[in-house]
Amino acid sequence: MPRLSNELLRHAFTINPLLPPLLRTCRTLPSAHNELRWLRQHVDARLETKFGRKKDVPAPLRRRCVVNLVKKRARGVPLQYILGSQPFGDLDILCRKGVLIPRQATEEYTYRLSSILLSTPSLRADQEQIRILDLCTGTGCIPLLLLSLLSPTLKTTVTGIDISPTALALARLNTTHNSPPLSSAHARFASGDVLASGPALLNEAHRAREDEGWYGDERFDVVTANPPYISRLGFNRDTERSVRNFEPRLALVPEEGRIGGGEKGRLEDIFYGRIVEKAEGVGAKILVMEVAGTEQAGRVARMVKVLLVLYDGGKHAEEFPELLGTTENELGIRKWLEDAGHTLVTTSDKDDPNSKFDQELVDAEVIITTPFHPGYLTKERLQKAKKLKLAITAGIGSDHVDLNAANVTNGGITVAEVTGSNVVSVAEHVIMTILVLVRNFVPAHEQVAAGNWDVAAVAKNEYDLENKVVGTVAVGRIGTRVLKRLKAFDCKELLYFDYQPLSPEVEKEIGCRRVENLEEMLAQCDVVTINCPLHEKTRGLFNKELISKMKPGAWLVNTARGAIVVKEDVAEALKSGHLRGYGGDVWFPQPAPKDHPLRYAQNPWGGGNAMVPHMSGTSIDAQKRYADGTKAILDSYLSGREDYRPEDLIVHKGDYATKAYGDRAKK
Repeated sequence: MPRLSNELLRHAFTINPLLPPLLRTCRTLPSAHNELRWLRQHVDARLETKFGRKKDVPAPLRRRCVVNLVKKRARGVPLQYILGSQPFGDLDILCRKGVLIPRQATEEYTYRLSSILLSTPSLRADQEQIRILDLCTGTGCIPLLLLSLLSPTLKTTVTGIDISPTALALARLNTTHNSPPLSSAHARFASGDVLASGPALLNEAHRAREDEGWYGDERFDVVTANPPYISRLGFNRDTERSVRNFEPRLALVPEEGRIGGGEKGRLEDIFYGRIVEKAEGVGAKILVMEVAGTEQAGRVARMVKVLLVLYDGGKHAEEFPELLGTTENELGIRKWLEDAGHTLVTTSDKDDPNSKFDQELVDAEVIITTPFHPGYLTKERLQKAKKLKLAITAGIGSDHVDLNAANVTNGGITVAEVTGSNVVSVAEHVIMTILVLVRNFVPAHEQVAAGNWDVAAVAKNEYDLENKVVGTVAVGRIGTRVLKRLKAFDCKELLYFDYQPLSPEVEKEIGCRRVENLEEMLAQCDVVTINCPLHEKTRGLFNKELISKMKPGAWLVNTARGAIVVKEDVAEALKSGHLRGYGGDVWFPQPAPKDHPLRYAQNPWGGGNAMVPHMSGTSIDAQKRYADGTKAILDSYLSGREDYRPEDLIVHKGDYATKAYGDRAKK
């Protein structure tokens, strides 16, 4: 701020010695003249009330009072705090320290809003009545002016919400101070926390109204929110000195720690997400929010809440930042999202009815989860997710989503996955598991790790893969790669069962043969590997009956989905020796409970279990691929291009985009 010239100060002093101190805050002589006049009028009114008549007021007392107020104003104390009020439309709004002072711009858009509401009946649920909710109400100036402007024409009720008891007391005082024209029967002020997620604020508002004998419902036509929330830097750099020194900082700058732990974006922008949440919760057709400038307005307009459900990595994620699929490393997308103004909420808590997943899904626009720690999107959960538009699987396999429900929810939720991101990883894991089972590796390693040495004990259940018949259930991207890798082991025969046959050229290249009947294939195979998606026709496919059709002493590998097998039936077949071994990395549910039968099941010879956590598709290399693919899908959505790779889409625009999933509702 430029220094005042000595010439201006001398000139002001010659006019009135009280003007130079006022110039420190007013900066211009006409403004200083006006403020001095207002201060004198304020002193005269106060003293006349005390002494009865102006001529009875002692002149030295009057001057001393004026000088004290000038000194106060020279220190930067806002004039409204000194005078005690501020004109706002046709109202006289009382002002007190600790509550923000109404601004002219706020008054202007309040008039504009009233004009829109009067001229557009379709914006009101009731043609003769309008309900207004004002968040962060402060002095109550916005709802009270709207009540004054609208009530002559419409039956108007206003509710103001604020967390500050001082503000609520002042807002109620302003109602009576301006009565008439205002009626306290149509204006209510209640305590509530705008920064709280979920419906708690609105319940509080509703409860307050009932306690005061006003039994309106919780629906509002209009929601207003003032003042703007700004960053700490913006507060220190851009606001006036009087605002920084005397007006309540927490009314403009959100306090650290006031937002949930999963939200680490710009605190000042997250505030607006909360406002939108409240407005949608009460069914408002108009939402008016004041922002701090065009840059913030742009961020708010583009703001999307993304919910990310991953497994915890703990110290391992800290030591290895390449573990992108963990809550700590968040697929590497947090900074990218927050720089664009979006909100990212990350959690691993997904199983309990009141989990973080359930709480945050309610207002999320995008949900990202993985097959390795899936957030199950049931029909019931989707029905509560009123804003959800996109569900991304960071990896392959979207069976954790009720796809039929996704097609009919919110006009059709797009479900996409990163096709191909971990097919190599899973195929390699299948080969490894086959070898671990056939060569009886796990018991042999456990023996030496325990300090023992008994070759016969482990060799009795060890075989060669060469000259064995191996079959795969499905030959999609993973199944085909498994067969190609098995070719090098000189198996007796490679078989596959799939509704869609491979081309003759591919069959010849691999040296495999299609079997049209699943039971027929199982009866021939020494090793069977499951590589099909989970849907209505494959859920519980490998039950007691089907397993009995398998060749006695066969090995079964499952890296597809845990629910494709009936876990109790597999455990029993393994215990009896009908299955010589079972291995894989998929469970149902996930994470597997400690008493899951496939954690401990063994064959009669003390082995045959090659189960591990769901890890086949989440190698370090795979995590990089599916993190990149997730970001690409997100970018396509957030940019508005929606130019998704066709192979990534599972359901889109209310219909299935792939034949891979059989759970289709009849149209």
